[in-house]
Order: sequence, then C-alpha cells, then structure tokens
Amino acid sequence: MSTYAPRHSPSVFSTPAATTLFRRLTWEGTVPLEVRVDPKELPANSDRGLECYYIQAPRVSYLPLLVPEIKRFLMDVVFDEAAARVIKEEDWWFESEEGSLLKWHWPIGLIYDNHIITLSARHNAPPSFFTPLRITLHLASPPTEKLLLAPNAEACKQAFMGQLKEADFIRWGNTKRMTGLRKAEQDGLWEGIKEREYHFLLR
Repeated sequence: MSTYAPRHSPSVFSTPAATTLFRRLTWEGTVPLEVRVDPKELPANSDRGLECYYIQAPRVSYLPLLVPEIKRFLMDVVFDEAAARVIKEEDWWFESEEGSLLKWHWPIGLIYDNHIITLSARHNAPPSFFTPLRITLHLASPPTEKLLLAPNAEACKQAFMGQLKEADFIRWGNTKRMTGLRKAEQDGLWEGIKEREYHFLLR
C-alpha cells in the first residue's frame, strides 16, 4: 500500500490567474465618501448649499491624494475668489462625523472598514458597507500635536513605503524584497497609487 498522501488538484483560488484577478479587484475597489466642510469655517460669501462633496474613493488611495480634487470642487462651486486666495491647502485636515481625527496615513479602505465596523459594534448591528463615510473637512488650525506627520503627499509616500516594509517582514521575516528594489521601482509603486494606474505596479 502506498505511503504517499493522496494528491489533490490545486484550488482554483491558488492559480496565477486567480491571484491576478484578486489583485486587480482589490486595486479597483472603491468606497463612498461624503466630505463636508465644517460650517463654522466656511469663508464669507460661500455657497452654503453646496459645501458637501461625494466621491467614490479608491480603497488603496490616501486622503491627502484626494485634496486636489476636493479643492477644485470647492474653488469652482463653493468659495468666491476672495476666499480662494487666502485658503491654504496645507492647513486642511479631516475628522469623522463623530469628531475623531482620521488617520490620514492609513489607506482610505482601511479607514472606511475600521469606521463601519466600529459603528456596527457600537450599535450592535450588522455593518453596512454601502453607507458613505461622512468626513468633516477643516480648513484651518490643524492639531499638529496629534498628527504624526504633515498631511501631504510626500509624508504619505513615506508612510506607504513603511507599510510595505512591515508587510514584507510579516510575510517573509525580513524586508529584503522591498529594500532590494531600485529607487525607480519603489517610486513606481507609489506612482501607481498616486496616479491610480495599475500598470505602474507591474513594472
């Protein structure tokens, strides 16, 4: 009688094609956000009926990367020319509807999941992943003592690269796969996130 274990056909979920599909679906995933300017901070002569902006944000992106898009909307629709000249983008920061400072260095998908699951546990109800995450945008006085790093794209890139190294270590026990990449390859990973271009990750 054979002492070998029976052979099993590989799972359909472990094939290269399935792995590629899973990565692509993860990359293309989005979450609904409702971004509302704090009414106490709206400049004079702002259109107060349009200070809310809705967006399907990429799960793998970061809040600072959405700022240019949100800013264009506010400048075009909400603020007048005088306000547009004095508002400084570097002073912007985000809170949840409940008043919790959002961890901008987390991927948006992680922020969304954490918020929805926390609300579900608090209200003892099943989570609803179709509800927009309501975010308050503040235009001034960022709580610098609570922000780990400046909420800008460059600092966000540093956080992203650090997260990749952490993931590399958890999976392989070292960070050689990340630290072994050329600078152009590391920059390409971030450009893929920043420009929402999947092919950057495959180079």
